Amino acid sequence: MLRVTAAQARQDELTSSVTALEEEIGRLGLETVGDPAQRRRLADLEALTGATAVTGPGIVVVVDDAQGATNAQGLVLDTDLSRLINGLWEAGAEAVAVNGRRVTTLTPIRSAGAAITVDFVSLSPPYRVEAIGDPDTMPARFNRTSAATWWHFLTQNYGITMDVDQAMGDLELPGDPGQALRHTRKK
Repeated sequence: MLRVTAAQARQDELTSSVTALEEEIGRLGLETVGDPAQRRRLADLEALTGATAVTGPGIVVVVDDAQGATNAQGLVLDTDLSRLINGLWEAGAEAVAVNGRRVTTLTPIRSAGAAITVDFVSLSPPYRVEAIGDPDTMPARFNRTSAATWWHFLTQNYGITMDVDQAMGDLELPGDPGQALRHTRKK
């Protein structure tokens, strides 16, 4: 048990170091762009692609397995979670995270045994999906999507739960660690 605790502490330390280095890379990258308009455009694109953390108003959707579920019909599946996230984007979400993991167009959402993995990290229910966007219009727009129709079916027929609430204050979504700088070259 002592080795596990030490390994987790080391992993936390390395994660903090990687975060600090990625922030420094981002800062240095912005400094190399001389034109302030281009610098703003780069910052906007990084936020849109999930490369940097974002903050803003939005909604929180919490979904969970049916109480006492023992088979796939009462469990939230990876495909269900993907439909929910796609429906939120269709409803106007600008950024999405699941249980604190940022989701982008490159983020894999898969099942691994009984778990759902988001960006190769296993998550456990309940799944807290945070979506930055207009909290006044997003719930109604979501209700007009095929994702909402699917989730209504799941809640009515299999006991899976889904709660949609306006976020209290601004949501803070992290950047996607998979969006790290891979290579660069000087012109």
